[in-house]
Amino acid sequence: MNNRGLKCRGIDVMVKINKERENKNPGIGTGDIFILPLDLLDFGSHANAVEVVLKYFKKIDVLVNNAGRSQRALWEKTSLEVDKAMLNVNVLGLLSLTKCILPQMIKQNYGRIVITSSLAGKLGAPGLGSYSGSKHALHGWFEALRIEGYNYNIDVIMVCPGPVFSEALLHAFTESGENTLGVEMKPTEKRMTAERCAYLMSVAMANDLDE
Repeated sequence: MNNRGLKCRGIDVMVKINKERENKNPGIGTGDIFILPLDLLDFGSHANAVEVVLKYFKKIDVLVNNAGRSQRALWEKTSLEVDKAMLNVNVLGLLSLTKCILPQMIKQNYGRIVITSSLAGKLGAPGLGSYSGSKHALHGWFEALRIEGYNYNIDVIMVCPGPVFSEALLHAFTESGENTLGVEMKPTEKRMTAERCAYLMSVAMANDLDE
């Protein structure tokens, strides 16, 4: 599936989820939901996207940096191009978007930034060199921001999930970057559902946990 297809599919999924959310939460109306397509790798578009959101909602209280891509290949066989691509998707895209939103959070003297890392961001694992390295980088950058943001009431929450059932392995980088791994996960008791992961993330946010 090409990038355009992925974006369209993502939008369709979001529309479906939002409709379900409205049904489950009568207090949430159509006007409370705004879907804005965003290319994380188009760094130059991020500032304008933030302006569009601010024009609609007037403020941004919470940023959840949940975008990313996985990778499976041995360290010695992974090309430098894959390493660069992983850093662009998993790190620099998130940094770019956060840098565009941060001035608004400083101005309003409040903000909460949530980063989806991984257990691989705490410990390196074989076959996950590029992925693990990119997640480790998130901790360095955003833990520094946590300290700097203290005087502006800006919290940074690092989320480090274990195995989660998703389509991550379908689109994971391999050693060359020319092909995706194409492995479809099967639900098992050893992987939590995406819904369960999202619930635990919301609990961490509600209780203002650092990690």
